[in-house]
This record gives sequence, structure tokens and C-alpha cells, in this order.
Amino acid sequence: MGTPQRDFSFELSWDWVLQSIETIGPAFLVGCLIYSVFFSVVGYFGLNYFWRLSVAKAWKQRIQKRYPRV
Repeated sequence: MGTPQRDFSFELSWDWVLQSIETIGPAFLVGCLIYSVFFSVVGYFGLNYFWRLSVAKAWKQRIQKRYPRV
């Protein structure tokens, strides 16, 4: 990504958290944006498909109930 590689050392402090956010924050936010858009689109179309499937099944059952075959 055009930035030099840095050594990693873990220290449980606010300073470490802020420094980590500065270094990996932009890449993390871009990744979150990409995943949120992708999974929202997949979820929208997936739920739409299953909703249509359930409505078609309900209509089929309703027609069979009204006009039973002899």
C-alpha cells in the first residue's frame, strides 16, 4: 500500500490503541465499507428471493385448497 513495514509490539494502553488506529485505520475502514456493501447487497437479494419463494408457495397452496383435484 505504499507504506513501509513496521515492527509490531503489543502494549495495552491508549497510546498503543491510537497509534494502531493511525496505522491500520484507513485500510480497516475501507475493508469494512467493502464488506458492508457486499453483504448488504447479498442479503437484500437473498431475502428477496426467499420472500418470493414463500409467496409463490403460499399462492400454490391457496389455489390447491380452493380447487382440490378429484
